Order: sequence, then C-alpha cells, then structure tokens
Amino acid sequence: MSEVEDLEVARNEVLRKIGRNVLHFQQAEHLLKTLLRVGSIAGGASELESAMNMRAATIQNQTMGQLVGQFLEDHCSGSNEVAEEPEVLTEPHLAISFSVESPPAAQEANRRALEGIVENRNHLIHHLLPQYDPNSMKSCRELDRYLDHQREELLPEIEKLQQMIRGIQQSFALLGSFLGTEEGRRQFTFPWPAQHRFVELLSEVAAQSARPDGWVSLSIAGQVVRDRGAEDFVVLKGAYGKRTLKDVILATDRFEVSEEATEHDGVRVLYRRNLEDSGPGLEP
Repeated sequence: MSEVEDLEVARNEVLRKIGRNVLHFQQAEHLLKTLLRVGSIAGGASELESAMNMRAATIQNQTMGQLVGQFLEDHCSGSNEVAEEPEVLTEPHLAISFSVESPPAAQEANRRALEGIVENRNHLIHHLLPQYDPNSMKSCRELDRYLDHQREELLPEIEKLQQMIRGIQQSFALLGSFLGTEEGRRQFTFPWPAQHRFVELLSEVAAQSARPDGWVSLSIAGQVVRDRGAEDFVVLKGAYGKRTLKDVILATDRFEVSEEATEHDGVRVLYRRNLEDSGPGLEP
C-alpha cells in the first residue's frame, strides 16, 4: 500500500478505537448508575417503589465525576452506615446496602482507579482533538497506543463494577427466595399496626402496675387486653398461630415471662419488658 493508503488505514483504526473506548466509558457510567440506584435501599413496604424511582431520577442526570464521587462516599468510605430504622414501625421496613471493605492502601488504590476513569473519560471526550493530527502517521500511531493503554486500564475497573452488581443480584435472588417462603410472606403480611398497639398497651400496663422488682401479674394485663385490646389480640393470635395471652406475649419478643408459687400452692404468671429492650421495636 502507498503511504496515503497506510495513513488512511491508521486513521480509521484510531477512529474505531476512539468509538470503542467511548462505549467502554458509557458502560462504566451505566454500571455506576445501577450500583447507586440499587446499592442502598431503605423504606417501608408501601414507599419502596416510589423511593427507588426518585433515586433513579436523581442519579440519571449526574455527570461521571458526580457518580464516582457519590459511589466512593456511599460505598467505599469504610463507614458502612446502615439506614436508621424508624422508631415506630407500622409496616414492614426493608433496608439494603453494601460497602466495599478493604485495607486503607487498597481503598486508596480503588479511589485513584475510579477517579482515573473520570480523568481519562474527560480527556477522551473533551481534550483529545487538539493533540491529534490525522494527517500525521506518527500522531496516529501515538494515539493508537494511548487508546489501547486507556482501554487496558478501564476494563479491570468495569469488571470490578460488574462483580459488585452480580453480588447484589445474588443477594436480591436470596431475598426473593425468602419472600417466597411461608415465613417470608408472613413477615410482609404481618399485622404491624396491631402488633404496635398491643406492645404499647402491655408496656403501659407494665409501667403502671409493676411491682418493685419490675414484674407484673399477667392477670392484670389480661383484664386490660380484654377491655382495650381484644381486637388486636385476636389478630395477633392468628398471625402468630398462638392461643394464649402468654404465648402471644412471648412471640412479640419484647417481654419476659416467669412464674411464681402463690400462698395456696397455685402458680402466678408474671411478665415484664425485656431488660435489654429499650425501644418499641416490632419485629415478630
């Protein structure tokens, strides 16, 4: 081939590799958006979909630099913060998050690699043309080597992001399998308002009628439940599959139950709030 033909071949190869690298950067951007969209989810069952849609809309228009910055802050900072659970639960609450755990040196290397994606992408999109002379074989060859090197640095980072997404997908698959079980369905169809009212009522009785040692007779709670919480008690008996007040109280996992002998050789059943339980958490 002539020198003109050789130059045309080199020029076309450079253009091909520019397009190839642009697609790789778009792939990295898409992966980051996916991780930010599904990597941290928290909310009640009725609000999860709208919360995820709002998060996706916010992420959609972010720049590559913003995506990397948020990803590093949310998932690579080492804080591993978990969304706080509401003080009062009136429905199932789901919180999912992930973090990249690694030694400080590896964290720093990961940060530099991700920030390098931003720098290389911006150079390719915004600053490449002034350095490229399409009429120079030397310029074409130099740019060809640069584009290959850029790709070699980018592909491992794309693979890391893909691995993270695969891990999240596996976690979602396990969650989906659990929710398909009888226990999983029960967790998401449990009568949470009834649970909350029942625990509050029993806690109120325990606070007002407890003996100096903290225990209160279950018979006192039984009378209050019949007067003020009979409907919730019936609902919870069915939800827990229990028959007695004692069994339902134990099933809430918020109270302790004990027995003591009476003066006439009988047995008195007592209950109190769990000593380590300082809040109204409602997990069944």
